[in-house]
Amino acid sequence: ITRMRMPNEKPTFYGSRCDRFDSHLSQARKETSFDERGKLLFQEYKENSGTGPSVGIPRALLVYDYAPLIIGFLNALGTRVVLSSKTTKEIMEQAVELSYSDSCFPLKLLHGHAAKLGDLDYILYPSAIRLGKKDGNENQKYACPLVQASPFILRQALNLGERLLTPIIDFSRGNDDVMNSLADVAIKMGFSRSQGKKAAQSGILAQQKFE
Repeated sequence: ITRMRMPNEKPTFYGSRCDRFDSHLSQARKETSFDERGKLLFQEYKENSGTGPSVGIPRALLVYDYAPLIIGFLNALGTRVVLSSKTTKEIMEQAVELSYSDSCFPLKLLHGHAAKLGDLDYILYPSAIRLGKKDGNENQKYACPLVQASPFILRQALNLGERLLTPIIDFSRGNDDVMNSLADVAIKMGFSRSQGKKAAQSGILAQQKFE
């Protein structure tokens, strides 16, 4: 990035890909609607609560859309939910080392967050196919293909095996399909199908309340 200075004028920058250096706005931290959204997303997370198996949630990618669903589901089962921290420099460095796919940085970050949950009984991260009701064949609301595949990439990269629980989320097929997928995950953790479906319903209600 080159800075050009002229007498009695503000410096001009060129060679950058954003306006970070050209901008004269204050860099002070400001509260925005995204901060409020973040609080609402994770408001049902109760650290160190629950007496069942410990289940980690990587704070990455689609968790920033479906945290109420996932947390509500696990809370209703009584599991001990552990959410990874906000992204740190350490998580970023570890993410780059662990991810062997040439993907976007948010997908790489998923690896670093999951690695921080390595000593838990399970890690739950969904494969989201379609993110809403289908609006005709021309608009099916598909998630990015790499985002759809991210839990399966993660399983291989971190050798998580059956510890990684991957419910399929496809709301275009209706809530019942999502509930059945979450119930399958509950069974893998030792719960009954009826317990799983009841917990899944709680998760869906939490998601609807958030929205």
